[in-house]
Amino acid sequence: MKNRGSCLLGHFLAGCRSQAQFAREIGVTAEAVNHLLHGRRRPSLDLAFRIAEASAGQVPVSAWRKQHGEQNDGRDGTDQDSTEETSLSS
Repeated sequence: MKNRGSCLLGHFLAGCRSQAQFAREIGVTAEAVNHLLHGRRRPSLDLAFRIAEASAGQVPVSAWRKQHGEQNDGRDGTDQDSTEETSLSS
């Protein structure tokens, strides 16, 4: 399920660079960026800050917050321990 962060990231990437290039900039794999784009994962807080910095604020950290009524399916990094960052790292 796409979320606000996924949508903003998609718009940002559409105009400027490839998923692989952006992944290198933020220190994750292209697969991890693809998971973020399609709403299959949410970034850890640290990764959300790196995305915000690399996108010059066009994808703010707040865009990745869950919206009211959004369910946790256990596949995001918001309710997991630090293993999320490891699984997204290159």
